[in-house]
Amino acid sequence: MVDRRKIEKLDVSPSLLGFGTMRLPIQGENYGDVNLEETEKMFDFAIANGVNYFDTAVFYHDGNSEKVMGQLLKKHPRESLYYATKLPVGAVKEDADVFKVVEEQLANLQTDYIDFYLLHGINGNDIEPIKKFKILESLEQLKSEGKIKHIGFSFHDSLEGFKKVIEIYDWEFCMIQLNYVDITHQQGIEGYNILAEKGIPTIVMEPVRGGTLASFNDEITALFEPFREDNASIASFSLRWLADLPNIKVILSGMSTPEQVEDNIKTLTNPKPMSNEELEMLKQVKHEIENTKAIGCTSCNYCSPCPINVNIVGALWAYNDYYIHNIADRFTGFMRNTRGDKTNPEQCTSCGKCSAKCPQKIDIPEKLKEIVELEKEIKS
Repeated sequence: MVDRRKIEKLDVSPSLLGFGTMRLPIQGENYGDVNLEETEKMFDFAIANGVNYFDTAVFYHDGNSEKVMGQLLKKHPRESLYYATKLPVGAVKEDADVFKVVEEQLANLQTDYIDFYLLHGINGNDIEPIKKFKILESLEQLKSEGKIKHIGFSFHDSLEGFKKVIEIYDWEFCMIQLNYVDITHQQGIEGYNILAEKGIPTIVMEPVRGGTLASFNDEITALFEPFREDNASIASFSLRWLADLPNIKVILSGMSTPEQVEDNIKTLTNPKPMSNEELEMLKQVKHEIENTKAIGCTSCNYCSPCPINVNIVGALWAYNDYYIHNIADRFTGFMRNTRGDKTNPEQCTSCGKCSAKCPQKIDIPEKLKEIVELEKEIKS
């Protein structure tokens, strides 16, 4: 059974592994069309193995995620699970909007209350509307009515913005993005330390950095090999690194397959503490990720605009990303999307204007041809 971490100040015991519902399995290519049968199996297996924290939001799966959670979790005893969802601050145009949004979410989730309620992805610029529309006062009223239990926020901004947001309310919990690579990104590890010092329970999202810390090229993968006892997954090192931080109460994973659910449960059932050798290895992995490139593009954007609107920087980034992580779906997804908006590298006419402006002297038309050929190779 997955470990649980008691949050004394809230008198709750969420599972160390939380189930994020932003990347549920879908049917076809429509992000909003959730595969209910597959998702139900994943939910049931997770719950049977001790997972009790489920997170969603208004926008996930084109607005369907909350409904899917409500539909598939209602067969389980409500008191045995913790539901988390979020308020998009931008949706609040007047004081009454908070109550409207929450009522709709309660209906979607088919529940009378929401355990963990977050202001969604707020930053320093949100402080003014939060105060103007009395959002926190409204949430306090909903809490007094028993419709929400605990008030927190999720964050995707700078450390400076984080320090401002943390001071506007006596937050009961906070969700941040953190992993062993992004220790200085957004609020970073310093933000985690601030939460720990203030006694604010921490929930972590993107522990595997959107899946990119689960798969690498052969050179980086080789760094993990001496430490992969019992054929441990590469992703498991990300979760274990976070599990060693005591103020992290939930590690939220956006799981898309039964295999991911099984692996994460295995990792966070009596998670093995990281050894000093493993920590040094992860530092080396971080260094390799930040310094390994197939194409020496610095994303300076001097090559833009392209006369025919090719997304040059995006294409070079996608190629480098594939070179490091070897995740075909991410690369082919980029190619599919840019083909849809007519910015695909296959449109390149080799005019050379981009290369003439490139400080790195990259033969950009030639690299774009390689990118087009890579897509053909992956699909063949």
